[in-house]
Amino acid sequence: MGQLFVEHAGIPAISTKCDKSTCTNAQASQVYAEYWFPLGVFWSQILSFHVSYQANLGPSFQLRTLRRVPDSAPAVSFAMSGNVPGLRELFRRGAASPQDVSDTRGYSLIRVSVSILLNRSVS
Repeated sequence: MGQLFVEHAGIPAISTKCDKSTCTNAQASQVYAEYWFPLGVFWSQILSFHVSYQANLGPSFQLRTLRRVPDSAPAVSFAMSGNVPGLRELFRRGAASPQDVSDTRGYSLIRVSVSILLNRSVS
């Protein structure tokens, strides 16, 4: 059946009430949904949909696809080891994409790499 993830914020009917102008004006109404097709269906794609509304900008809609890649893929290995030059080369050749998502971790390659690099700089 796949997996569906939904997040929301600032929806008046669902969100807690706030009387202060700092919180009522700070958060735009938004809904984010992500559907992971079952492995082997539609090339193991992830469909991401984001809808938001800001009073000064109006409505915004975004639809994009992400690709699930196995943890055995070179791109995931490079991301996990913080090998940014290796990832850059795979991106340049079209062998990987910043939109690729680790199948078991659920994170994009860029997010994994940045997390690894940040943890190294803190240690």
